[in-house]
Parts: sequence; C-alpha cells; structure tokens
Amino acid sequence: MYAYVEEAKQNIQGYSLQGTVGDIPFSRKNVVGNFTVSNKASNPSIFNLGNAAIGQLTGTLHGLNIGRNLWKGKYIVPVVTIGQYQIPYPSKRYRIDEAKHTNGMVSFTAYDDMILFDKMASVSVGSSGTPYDFLSLACRECGVELGMTETQVRNFPNGTQPLVLEELGDIETWRDVLYWVGVTCDAFSRINREGKLELRLFHDTVDDTIPVNVRYDGALYDDDVVTYTGIYVNVSEEKIVKYYAADPDDGYTLTIGSNPFMQGAEAYRKILADNMVSGLSGIEYISGNIEIPFGFHYDLGDVLLFPGGNGSATNKFCIMGYEYTYNGRCKLIGIPQNKKSMSKSDKNIQGLLDNVSKNEYMDYEQKNTQKITIGNNTEERILIAKLASNNTTKALIHLEINLVSKAITITDKVDVDVIAEQDETTGVITASGTAEGSDIFSLVSSKTTKGIVRYLVNSEEAAFKPVEQWLDGNHVLHLMYVLGLYQGITFTFEVYMKAQGGTIEIPRGGLWFYGSGRGLVGDGKWDGNIEIQEDAEDWNLIELTFEPAVDSVRVDTQTPTSIVVSDTVTDFALLELTFENADDLVFVNLYVGKFDLITEAGEAFTTEDGIALVTEHD
Repeated sequence: MYAYVEEAKQNIQGYSLQGTVGDIPFSRKNVVGNFTVSNKASNPSIFNLGNAAIGQLTGTLHGLNIGRNLWKGKYIVPVVTIGQYQIPYPSKRYRIDEAKHTNGMVSFTAYDDMILFDKMASVSVGSSGTPYDFLSLACRECGVELGMTETQVRNFPNGTQPLVLEELGDIETWRDVLYWVGVTCDAFSRINREGKLELRLFHDTVDDTIPVNVRYDGALYDDDVVTYTGIYVNVSEEKIVKYYAADPDDGYTLTIGSNPFMQGAEAYRKILADNMVSGLSGIEYISGNIEIPFGFHYDLGDVLLFPGGNGSATNKFCIMGYEYTYNGRCKLIGIPQNKKSMSKSDKNIQGLLDNVSKNEYMDYEQKNTQKITIGNNTEERILIAKLASNNTTKALIHLEINLVSKAITITDKVDVDVIAEQDETTGVITASGTAEGSDIFSLVSSKTTKGIVRYLVNSEEAAFKPVEQWLDGNHVLHLMYVLGLYQGITFTFEVYMKAQGGTIEIPRGGLWFYGSGRGLVGDGKWDGNIEIQEDAEDWNLIELTFEPAVDSVRVDTQTPTSIVVSDTVTDFALLELTFENADDLVFVNLYVGKFDLITEAGEAFTTEDGIALVTEHD
C-alpha cells in the first residue's frame, strides 16, 4: 500500500491525473472516457499461488503531439496527485502494445514490465539456487531490476532453501520460473511502483481499514473464512499425488500440481511442503467484491478490513485483483469463492527419451544461478549434467565462461646453504659452497592466474585437461568437449576447475552450458539415492579377537546431485590371533557387525544380518 491513503479518503474528489507518453506530458484534460488499470494476484475463479500476472492499462487520449505509428513501444507513466502529494500507479510504467486512431483520439492498450519476463528461460534440469538466486538471474536476463534484498527473500517460506529444478514441466519462459518460485514461497510476483520486480507474500497483517462511508452500497462479502491447511503435490516420475497437511488439518486443500522444485527426494519435498503449509495455514481471508471511489494507492496482496454495514471488523479481505478507473470506481476482488484447488496445467508425464525422436537434433542449455569462487590452489566443480540419447552417437558440449581472475603475491621461505670466504689480501668476501642453518626469505610475485580444467564422465577422469593463464581482470574462457553416448545409457558429465597463482570468480549467470546431439535429452536431477558400499574381504582365520569397529559415513551436499560414496573398512586392531595346523584351517567370511547408521529426518534405515544397508526409498 502506498502512502497518503488518509488524504485520499478525505479528498475523494480532490485528485487529478497527469503523466507522460514517452517524453510528451499529458493531463486529465487529454483523457477521454475510460482510463483503467487492472491486475491480479490469483486466478479470478480458483485461488492459486505463484501468479506472475501482467498489469494492464487501457485508455483513450487526445491532443498529444505524437504521430501515427509512433505510439507503439512508448512508455506511459501515469501519476495521481492529491494536494501536494503525487502517487504513481501500482506499476510505475506501462509499455504501449496497441494503439488505434479515431477522430483525433488514440485508444491504447499497455502492459507493465512483467511482460519482459516472457522470454525463453536459460535454465534446464539441474539448475539450482535459492529463491533469491533465481529471481536475480531472471531479472538480469530480462532487464528488470529486482526490488528486494536477499534478506527480505530469505524471510519467505522456503526462502533459505536451495531449490533444484528436478524437471522442466511447464517452464518455458522466465515468467514460468517466477511462477514456480512464487508457489514454493507462498507468494506471487508483481512489478511495483518503482518499476522493479517484487515477490509478495500472502500475509495476515491488516494494512488498512475502510469505513462504511467511503464504500459503495452493494458490496458482497462471504461469511465463510478461507484458510488452507493441506496441499497436494504431483510427483511426476512416480505418477502419484502426495498430501501434506498441518495439524490440525481443518481447512481447505490446495493442489500445487507438478512443482518442478519438488520432484526430488521425498525427505526434501516434505521440508518444502511443510514450510508452505505452515505459511498458508496462518492466513484467513473472506471472499467478496467491493467497490470504493478511490483505490489507486492499494496494491495486490494488501489486507483490508471493512467494518460497519454488511462488512466485518474482524474478517480480513485480501486484494487478489483490482480494476481502477480514473474518475470512476475502484473494484477490489477478494479470494475466490470456489474453494476447489487449482493446479497449473501439467504436461503429459512421460520419460524424456520417449519424447525425443531418434533422428531429431536436440540441444539444451543452462546458466549458473549462484556465484562460483575458486580460491588459490583449490578446485571447485562448476558444472554437472546428465545426458542420454536414443542413439549411439556423440554430444557436442560447449561452455562459455565469463570470469574474473586476480593473481596473488606469495611469500616463500627458502633455505639456502652458503659458505662465506674472505680473501686475505683484498678483503673481498665470496659466498660459495653450503652451510647449515641459513634461512633467507624471498618474495615471489605471481603475475598471472592459471586455470586448470578437468572433465569427469561417469566419475572417470578424461585425459583431456585444458589449461589457460590470465592476467588480472575479466576474461572469457571457451571450453568444448565431445561426449560419446551409447543408446539408452545415461552419462554424467562433470567439469572441475582449479586455480593456481590466484583466485577465479564466475558471477551468477556467467557460466553458459550448451549441449547438442542427435536424439539427445538432458537430465540433471538427483534420483534420491545415496549409495554406500561396504567391503570386507574373506579372511582365513580360526580365532580372531578385535576391538569394536565403528564405521560412519557423512555426506555433505549443498545442492542434491548424484552422489556415490564408497567406504571400505580396513585397519582392525587384532588383540589375539592363533593359527591351527593347515589341515584344520577354516574359512570364515567375516562382516563387521557394528556401524553408525545414516539417518535422515529421524528415520532409521533397515539392516540385514551382517550387512549395513542405506537407502532413501520408503
């Protein structure tokens, strides 16, 4: 909600409209007929999360010195003035998409900058980052400023969670990405009055109270208070629907659909779902449609009270949509009365390989959503991708990397052994030979930073290792690899980079991966399994006494990816070992029987006699 709302209530007829079309000013004298702005935070008929709707402005102007065919593409910036205060429209500016000329007047339709996110998204399966990372990358790629800090986004449900695109689903554009980030954070997206992208949380704090004397008669309020305490999530790969609910589960249920961020391991899906349910169950809205004679300062998601008349002083009304007409009425739309859930239309659930023709040439691309920093003499994985093909073929992989290198100064301590001899005649001292205990310090200045790249294919290191060396500053590194594929077999492709003599930094969106091939599909999702192998060789022993052996395995991963951990038990402390005659030798297969079992979310994993098994499946 914008400021000066009390002034608006007290001066309902004392405001005026002005603005600019391009650099041409206009005022209310140029307005003919309607001048209407509208937007929505939810589907008008069925409530949903994540909306990234485009704000629309329609109107008719006359008397502006703008030639025919010059209107389209210009920005119109309307402002309402109340006394000495100027209030920008809910979205700062609207870009004219259509203009029609009749009798010296121009009727136009314009949209806010949310339309700029209707751009093909450079993400793919395996793209990961926090909600803030995805929002930042979307804004960078679409030329819109993000109007939120990382701290603000972290306060949203799941705002601190690392999100991984386990499948693409309906994602085609950056606005689709905004949609699913909003769903996961119990929020929706909008362009604010500063022209910046903003994620807005559905909340329960009252923003304003509108008394009965500034409301039109005929307002509709629903007695039913709407709250959601459960959600359904489609799990595409398993072709099932999972239900997650609060306790008590006494509200309505919302269908999320196939959220691409919630298609991985069940344990992590439950974390995201529980956070969403916790946020949703804390809000209680009534539905209805209310008309007031002002409203240009209200925003989508504002929570209002309407005491008196047929309204309520306690039931909260959330603005899910508005339609404001200058010199007319402002219509406010609440949460839909239809309590059934809405899910975004899901695509057919089929295997990736089933969707690709054997002879069809396919390509895939993605960019990093988080900054990558590689310290001196350290190595970081900068890419992991899974590729498969319906053919025995080759995939061509390109990586275009924008990076910043910075060399460092290294201090080396060098031990030098010398013998100093003085000529008795001249007195000149000459150093030669060796001597113990002489320490000389020398400063070695590294002028360049070296980047060493290595590739892993199905965890096997490739022989080809590119090396590049840079002076301080910005550089572009191009990498290419030809990956051999066998029909129907998935290959994991990883790229690691090591810095020597300095540091390397790859900014968000600075790494661009592109893969192409015949019958190719790309899939970077984690299958939810942590595979741990326990090996103990056969021992030829008669009697063996040893200390208890404790085996523990720790897996730390920021972004879930395919991880295989192999742990071999060795080095037992033998207290007593006795061998009998060779004829009486008994062969015993010995397995260690005492282990610290890996658990997740408080669930103990099963074991069989003598063998420790770890799984993340139910």
